[in-house]
Amino acid sequence: MRSKVLLPYPSVYMCMVKGINDKVREVPALISISYSTSVISKISAAELGYLDATSRLQDLEELYHDRVKYFLTTKGIERAYILKLRLIRLCGITRRNFPVAILDEELNPHLPVDLILGLDFFKNRKISVDTVKKTISILSSE
Repeated sequence: MRSKVLLPYPSVYMCMVKGINDKVREVPALISISYSTSVISKISAAELGYLDATSRLQDLEELYHDRVKYFLTTKGIERAYILKLRLIRLCGITRRNFPVAILDEELNPHLPVDLILGLDFFKNRKISVDTVKKTISILSSE
């Protein structure tokens, strides 16, 4: 049976994440339908055990060229290091070994979040945003 989750949008949500050090954290997250890829802050990545990912991306590109991608953002073309969170959970949606990006620049300091969930987090689910009611509905894939 399909279930539907209705959330205020835009809003900040608490999201459970688990890193390679098996540390579990609740981090403030924002859902963005304009991001195709999810993004995590460098500070949160370091706390979850991804210390190498917080190095300068120029250095990482030489070591891990297959994990460095380029993204078009509002600032222009930015480099990002791709890492995999062991687990990420929000509103009954769980993803394992979920790829997220760390941008060369830190997340916008005016956003009170450590994680931006892009459309990739909602793969195989239908989502709709009601801009009048300011809600987002997420329909499960079952």
